[in-house]
Amino acid sequence: MRGGAVAEFPSITLTNHTAILTGVGPGRHGVMGNVYYDRATGERVVPNDQSTWHRSADWLRPGARTIFEMVADHLGPAERVRTASVDEAIDRGADYATMALIRASGESGADALDDALPDPTVSPFLGDPAYLSDDYFRWGVRVDDLGLQQMMDLWADPPRRRC
Repeated sequence: MRGGAVAEFPSITLTNHTAILTGVGPGRHGVMGNVYYDRATGERVVPNDQSTWHRSADWLRPGARTIFEMVADHLGPAERVRTASVDEAIDRGADYATMALIRASGESGADALDDALPDPTVSPFLGDPAYLSDDYFRWGVRVDDLGLQQMMDLWADPPRRRC
């Protein structure tokens, strides 16, 4: 990262997250934006929607590999480390993934994993409770707190901290 990091074009969240997690730009990984037209399939693709975000890795081109797949290929079975994708849409190859939990639940949308999301009113990270009147902010606090809890649970075992 000497000299800083450069965003991919188009400079859109899912395009750049996918570039970070694959190491290649959108021309190679295939996720051209939060909403785009896929010329190969002739379909409008909406990977960054609450009903489809857990399937975003489905739109990766076949040759695009995720960091999780690269780590697994690089290390031998005896060196295997645990990988996790928490609250990130491009999770293919991760040993643990929040989006895999959503896919396994059979649910989609903002209601997915609703029973597992913590109460936002007791979040130790909430600065101003007045913001909870906004439904999206309220949901975001719940998701962030669950993500942090997932990370703490995943790496609670001291030997795994080395990974």
